[in-house]
Amino acid sequence: MQKSAYDFRADRNGAELARLAGCYEFPQFVKAADFDALHDPGPLPDRVYADVVRRQLNCDTPASTWLSALYFFDKQAAFQPNERQAIAQRLQVFGDYWRITPELNALAARAAALAKAAAAPPPDEVFAYIAPNGTRHAPLRTPLEVKAATDWLYANRDTLPFGVRNQIAEKILEKAAACGAGLGTERDEFLEKQAGRGFCLPDAVVTLVRNRARLAAREDLREGMNKTASLIEAEQRRFCQPDNLVKLAEVIDQFDRTIGLVGKHTAALPRPEDVLFALTHSKAATDLADRCALTSGSVYTREALSKVALDDVRSLFGEDFATGVRAGLDVDPEKLAAAAATLPLPDAELFDALMESAGVHPVLAKSASEQRLGLSDAELDQLAALYGA
Repeated sequence: MQKSAYDFRADRNGAELARLAGCYEFPQFVKAADFDALHDPGPLPDRVYADVVRRQLNCDTPASTWLSALYFFDKQAAFQPNERQAIAQRLQVFGDYWRITPELNALAARAAALAKAAAAPPPDEVFAYIAPNGTRHAPLRTPLEVKAATDWLYANRDTLPFGVRNQIAEKILEKAAACGAGLGTERDEFLEKQAGRGFCLPDAVVTLVRNRARLAAREDLREGMNKTASLIEAEQRRFCQPDNLVKLAEVIDQFDRTIGLVGKHTAALPRPEDVLFALTHSKAATDLADRCALTSGSVYTREALSKVALDDVRSLFGEDFATGVRAGLDVDPEKLAAAAATLPLPDAELFDALMESAGVHPVLAKSASEQRLGLSDAELDQLAALYGA
């Protein structure tokens, strides 16, 4: 065996020590030791090593003995049985000599418990999906496994019904948030759609369902889908609530499986989740963060604010206001967005006139009387309309 980090002195950067510190409780006499001196004890005779052959695992002090035992017990599976037995016996002798046998026994017991836990099969909760036959898929123990689970779900999206994908995606998203896994925009968007975390344009949903009806050879299926489309048209707000959209996605997915459409989706016949959750929550949050809402009810993109001339701002709102929003000779869109959002209604309407004169129109607009905290029904429709084209 080559020299490795199973010996405390070989662990020069302390990476292994940091890991072990999270698994074992260090006794006070080890915590109080001079770790620099432990790393460089100087020349030592062979007799102070537990691993005499390699001159490693030195036991010249109580602290070095405990640390040598720590690294040995954690890595003992890497030794041949006869080596393991000889080193363990010498550690016991040093433990008796330094009167730290209870601490070494506790260390050995902890190492055995950790080894047993590592050897045991992980619980079902660790996996993203347990198949009906008991097969476990996509473990979620680390950020890398969370990414791999997302890729596994994507590869099996045509095999698994939407209701199953919905539950798996929720579990992956929760684990990703818990372990801080950065999945990337594409994975995030895919997972959010599978989890039903998104908004839709009601008219697009009606079109989706009616187009499906045209594909049905069976009259009962065709009538059922057309009836569903009519109900959505009549009660858009109720049908476009999150829980109902998830149920609708399950219905359409089952319809696609019945008529053999799964795996054959196109831009003209998209997957149900791509329409029902077209605007994911994350994208909505990002896009809304890039918008400036005024008390007049108008909403502008921050990019549009950069088109306003600083002199025009100064002429309407004064030198102090202009100074607060300037960046050199131009306006700073970020500063202007923050300042414009606080304007009282009369000034906000003046700002609207200024934007109009600059040829800039709001991306959203509503009367001030409709404003309230949160998103109103009209705001949801307008937000969805931004992405309906």
